[in-house]
Amino acid sequence: MKVDVCIVGGGICGVLAAHGCIERGLSFVLLEKNSSLGGCWQTLANDHSTLQVRTTMRRFVDDFGINEHTHLMTRVDSVDRDGEGFAVSATDLITGDNRQYSSDFLFVACGILSHDQWTLEERGIDVHQDFNGKVMYAARKDGKDCPIASMDLTGKRVLIVGSGSFAAEAMEAAERQGCEDITMIGRPRYRLILPFSRQYTVSAIANCPLVPWSLRMRIALSYIKRSYYNPCNLSHWAPKGKPDEMDFAGQCNDGIFRLSHTGKLKCVVGRLNALSDGQAHLESGESIHCDHVIVASGLKYNLTPDFLHANLGLDFTKLHNFAFLGKNPRIGCAADFLFAYVPFGPMKQLQMFFHAVDCCKKGLEKEITNALRPTPLPNHGDGFLSGGRMAGSYTFFEYSHWWSMQSKALEARINSMLRTLDVGRSMPQKIALRLGFLSENLVEWIRCIGRSYREITRFKVFGQSKSHNSDAKRSTIHVTC
Repeated sequence: MKVDVCIVGGGICGVLAAHGCIERGLSFVLLEKNSSLGGCWQTLANDHSTLQVRTTMRRFVDDFGINEHTHLMTRVDSVDRDGEGFAVSATDLITGDNRQYSSDFLFVACGILSHDQWTLEERGIDVHQDFNGKVMYAARKDGKDCPIASMDLTGKRVLIVGSGSFAAEAMEAAERQGCEDITMIGRPRYRLILPFSRQYTVSAIANCPLVPWSLRMRIALSYIKRSYYNPCNLSHWAPKGKPDEMDFAGQCNDGIFRLSHTGKLKCVVGRLNALSDGQAHLESGESIHCDHVIVASGLKYNLTPDFLHANLGLDFTKLHNFAFLGKNPRIGCAADFLFAYVPFGPMKQLQMFFHAVDCCKKGLEKEITNALRPTPLPNHGDGFLSGGRMAGSYTFFEYSHWWSMQSKALEARINSMLRTLDVGRSMPQKIALRLGFLSENLVEWIRCIGRSYREITRFKVFGQSKSHNSDAKRSTIHVTC
């Protein structure tokens, strides 16, 4: 089968890449190893999650006829060069038959995060035989939802290991099932969690034009700490330290603040060593009583997919311009994880890839290749691939100078975008491109101000309002698409 673009992976980024091909009249095939599209939203998201994209994605796929170009239950085994293009070998997981594809361009959307959750044992936590409580995973595992949403937790004590999005979802599920004694334990990483009911307010501050990034971050942190972290007994949980020691968790959630304010939730900064006889033992020597444990300690990374590494010698450690694998404009990739900390998300990665496609078709492949620069993903965890956020070279708060208008992370990504998108453009077109970016940011800032006004007038600070609307209690992942 011969196509212009072969897309590997049917998650959100793969579906968006397919849509981009349709818009540009490019022939394509989308290869997905699972039985349906959706990626991690299909394999990991619980049915009881208040954040669901599967239904919306199905409608999107149907509306644009993407299913007609999709081969499900198809595992890509290897990719090799075939002249200027690629030869893709795959296996039909139903029949076992081998399938061969030929394409001029390759788009990798299989994701950096695998669908395997870290176990307590892999995290170095001992689970003794005398611990009689139920140990469960926060995300869907083996096709089954986390059982926390179907248990009667009245009078029970629940310990959640982790502080990410799945941990927040498990926390809210436990409360819905009657639990009034929840403990969340997180490592000392000091990552900012935004209140869902103030996400646009903080975004308006963070995107305010003509104000240095350092000042915007100080104002935003001061506001969040004074209005939420401190009144909700979470001052110890708030980001602190130098800009390169703090980060943004990528998470907007009111439940953490609401439950901590009402005394149902206790957030602990520390490391869990062992579980035994109804207690969790921390590295500090403290012990916490618990009846059930929910493991939300993250997903494993998959930086070296076998199908890329075997013949091409490529993986995500050879990332260029945050959107290409190797110094090759014909191999694009996209993931919000790669383009973290910026209000663009995978859409700009897709824009760079399709611009590279246009350049190659116009005979400008050498020029677009020369525009690519290494942008490798460093590890911010406690050891290679052992955890922690490794989505960018800099944290959300870092800046080059006190007068810098953008963070280091945003500066790096904007420079990569402009270096890619400038190829083949005249000087007036380059100026128009930059003015377009500025106008997009200005429009987004104005939108944030309008939504911020609704937030402030609708949702008061905890402890000062009669009630919070249920919409503001949702657990949300910050996905910039």
